[in-house]
Amino acid sequence: MRVKVENRHRTIRLPLEEIRRAARLALRRVGRPRAEVAIRLLSDSAMRSLNRKFHGRDEATDCLAFYYDEEKRRGALRGHVGDIAISLDRARVNARRWHEPFRREVRRYVVHGILHLAGFRDRGPGRSRMLRVQEEILDRSDELTT
Repeated sequence: MRVKVENRHRTIRLPLEEIRRAARLALRRVGRPRAEVAIRLLSDSAMRSLNRKFHGRDEATDCLAFYYDEEKRRGALRGHVGDIAISLDRARVNARRWHEPFRREVRRYVVHGILHLAGFRDRGPGRSRMLRVQEEILDRSDELTT
């Protein structure tokens, strides 16, 4: 399992190993221990640009998942299958809004992105299952950071 984390945000710094641990935990939980994922931590402006380019939405968002191979979306995640982009600015705003620790909110987006890469959907009938699995993994990741 290989998880590459790159912080491209100019001012917010985080312990990247904590992010890698959460990602590995999520990959194991969804039965994809051989997957390789790249995670990029970005600003709102960079996320807005990605969201506009790939989804036609001219707004910042918290997390985007990009697949390298559409056939791997629902199959066995092996090899380098995708990237996850996370806005640290959105994480900071949402952490305050929901009274969550900032680093936990970032880990939430890491897990969320990996679940998307594993085929989970947060719209429609699969939403409740995705959120349940996400919170289960997030709670386990809390144990690894304390």
